[in-house]
Amino acid sequence: MRKPLLLLMLAMLWGLGNAWGQALDPSNLHIGPGLGTSCQTGCAGAPNLVPLTGLDIWNISNGQGHSLTNPVLLIIGIPNDSSGGTAAPGTITLTNAGHASAGTGALTDPGYFGGVNTPSGYAGSWVASDKEDVYSFLNLTGANNSNNWSNWAGSSGDPGASNFGIYVYSLNITGGLQEGSGVNITFGSALPVGTMVIAYGCQDSANLNSYSPCTGNPNPFATPFTEAGKAQAVPEPATSSLLGFGLLILAGFSMRRRLAG
Repeated sequence: MRKPLLLLMLAMLWGLGNAWGQALDPSNLHIGPGLGTSCQTGCAGAPNLVPLTGLDIWNISNGQGHSLTNPVLLIIGIPNDSSGGTAAPGTITLTNAGHASAGTGALTDPGYFGGVNTPSGYAGSWVASDKEDVYSFLNLTGANNSNNWSNWAGSSGDPGASNFGIYVYSLNITGGLQEGSGVNITFGSALPVGTMVIAYGCQDSANLNSYSPCTGNPNPFATPFTEAGKAQAVPEPATSSLLGFGLLILAGFSMRRRLAG
C-alpha cells in the first residue's frame, strides 16, 4: 500500500474513533470532557481524559428509561493525598443545555445510600493494602468493581500514586439525571493532575430513602473504570479537529506530488 493512501486511511480512522467509542460502550454513568464535545458520553479511553477544571456525567441507562434520583454522588480520588490536606475544589457549578443553573453541588455527603458518612467531604485515604475497589471503600454496594487499585494506580499518566485521597460531592440536579442526558460540572479550582473521577446514583423511585443502601430495585448506577475520568491537561476539541484536518491535507499534497512525478 502506498504511503499517502495509508496516511489518508489513518486520518479517516482517527476521525471516526470517537463516534465508535460512544456508540459501542453500554455502561451506565460516563465521565466525559464536557457536554457538546465529541466524547461527552465517553470514548472508551480506559479511563477518559478530562480537563483539570471541568467534566460531564452522562446517564446511558442501557436503554431502560431510568432517571436517577437526587443526590447523584461525584467521587474524586486525588493522588498522594493521605490526610485530606490537598485542597479539593470545594465550589462547583452545574449547567446543561436546558438550564443556566442545573442544580447544586456540595462537598458533603451525610451517608447517602448507605455510604460512608463524610460530613467534610473527605472520606479517607485509599491505599493498595485495602484490597477493594473505591465503591466498596465507601460502602456503596452493588457497583462496578473495576475501579480497583491496579487499574487506578496503573493507568497511563498516573503520577506515581501511593494513595488516593477520596472526596465525595452530593449533586442535586434539576429534574434528576435523565436517561440519555448529562450535566456539566465546573470546578472552582483545578483538579490535581492524575485525579480520578467516578459517579454513583440510584434509579428514581417514589419509595426511595436516600439513606438506605441502593440495592435491588431501585438499582445502583455506577461508572466502570473504562468510563472513569482522569484529570489531565488535554488539548481543546478544536485543536484535535485541526490536527485531523491537517493530516488529511498533508496526505492529499503527498498524493498529488507522487501522481505529478
